[in-house]
Amino acid sequence: MFGTADAQQRLGGQPYDNTQRVYAGSSDDAALNAGVERYQADPSAQAGLGRFATTGSLTVPLVNLHTSGDPIVPFSQSALYGQKVGRAGATAKFTQMDVDRFGHCTFEAQELLGAFSRLWESIGPRPVALRALAR
Repeated sequence: MFGTADAQQRLGGQPYDNTQRVYAGSSDDAALNAGVERYQADPSAQAGLGRFATTGSLTVPLVNLHTSGDPIVPFSQSALYGQKVGRAGATAKFTQMDVDRFGHCTFEAQELLGAFSRLWESIGPRPVALRALAR
């Protein structure tokens, strides 16, 4: 898992636990589960994960740009976050923009500009000083 060392440092211990996890989908799940290294979470570190959890309660507009073949952040995370935003009643502030491509953040300039343009539009009326900059 990416960021485990950082999480352990910030939370003062091992926040993740796979002692009861049964992994499936390999060609030999029994061997996989017998051989995988197991970690037991430190309860205080695990409890501290909550401060990093998202709520979906958006106070400002958010555009989520995600590649469909992202090998680091699964594409399914976008849909799950969109559902969380919906449950929080913040869908008016959320825009999901999907890019059908492999890679993590492998966006083209036009896609990035489109996302920033959508975000700019979502902000709505701006102070006079910002309107002048937008010209």
